Amino acid sequence: MGILRISDIMSRNPVSVSPDLDLVEAARLMKRMHIRSLLVKDGGRFVGIITGTDLASRVLEEDLDKAVRVGEIMSSPMITIDQEEPIHRANAEMIRHHVRHLVVTDNGDPVGVVSARDLLLPEEQVPGSIPFWPHHLLKEVVAAFLMIGLMVALVWVSPAPMLPQADPFLTPEHIKPEWYFLAAYQFLKFAEVFRPLGEWAPKLLGVGLMGVVAFLLLFFPFFDLNPDRDPRRRPIAITVGVGCTLAFVAFTVWGYYS
Repeated sequence: MGILRISDIMSRNPVSVSPDLDLVEAARLMKRMHIRSLLVKDGGRFVGIITGTDLASRVLEEDLDKAVRVGEIMSSPMITIDQEEPIHRANAEMIRHHVRHLVVTDNGDPVGVVSARDLLLPEEQVPGSIPFWPHHLLKEVVAAFLMIGLMVALVWVSPAPMLPQADPFLTPEHIKPEWYFLAAYQFLKFAEVFRPLGEWAPKLLGVGLMGVVAFLLLFFPFFDLNPDRDPRRRPIAITVGVGCTLAFVAFTVWGYYS
């Protein structure tokens, strides 16, 4: 996919109103049409823009005992950007002018509106983008296997001299890994409790259980499809996350002092 441009994410066919339109009617129009902004057109000339933010913040400063017109609180002049510009330019223009909406133009004529919220649009919802599942994931897996294959080929063509392979289970007690490996280090030591099952049990279960936990954490987002981000409504995800974090911290501290 090439560079994303403003035309890929903008809201098309902007609605325009007269500067004399009552503010209450403008709010009703935006609600009815499910839009967050209106262009203001005086005769044949666009003179400004009014947004949901204007309705939420500026109206409170007005005298509500009298009718308020769109032209009284609109942002003017409009800040514009060409539809062929890359989307990073929209972010830069919003920051430079301290606005959250830009009027998108084609040869100088307004053809759409782009907002700060549009810049946060998930990649899979952008026209022409690659869906995460399964296309993007498979692409990344193929790239990873190609890289692994290249590394294996280089090792086979030009192998490095190797010393006798170390047994991680026979590492001297006074040698410990860096802190971020201490949890795995301590869990492998803890896996000795499985020895009554056989000589194979500590290594196989010690490494295997950590692999299972890593697998579950990697694929948990595919199992938990709840779109709600409120922690109080996601007890399973929060419990799993807190449990894994506490276990990691506990084994890390245990490994440090053991």
